Amino acid sequence: MICSFECTFCRACAENLLANICPNCGGGLSPRPTRDHSTLDRYPPTTERVYRPVDLEAHALRVEKMRAIPTGNR
Repeated sequence: MICSFECTFCRACAENLLANICPNCGGGLSPRPTRDHSTLDRYPPTTERVYRPVDLEAHALRVEKMRAIPTGNR
């Protein structure tokens, strides 16, 4: 699952722990789109991985504030 800033999470964490709200930017999480082969060679995905643990307690507070706000309005 990915947000508009390309933060990525596994589906289980996105749905069960994060309530489909990105802990970094507050945006919605969606399935990662695929790139067609014509652009994949020209624009390859990044190979750099960044590990940033989520503070689940702080995120729970964010979820409570944002749960009722539609994804496009956050």
